[in-house]
Amino acid sequence: MRLLILFCSAALISCGPTEPGAVPPVPPDLLDPEPGWQGPTPRDRRTLIRAAAAEQTGREAANAKLLAIECILYPEEAVGCP
Repeated sequence: MRLLILFCSAALISCGPTEPGAVPPVPPDLLDPEPGWQGPTPRDRRTLIRAAAAEQTGREAANAKLLAIECILYPEEAVGCP
């Protein structure tokens, strides 16, 4: 009888909520930096436009990663999660 009580109490304790400080795992690819413009300093309009487009693409990708991390860590508070 004592073993049954010990087993039941251990089973109930293990089924409890997770620790308050437990953080869900974030995939490592979301933590990689996003490259922007990798070329030399723009000297004319053509390279300036390419650099601006590369920077915009990098910012958009980084913001998408931040949103994905927010959806993982705070699913009930995040806006724009799928």
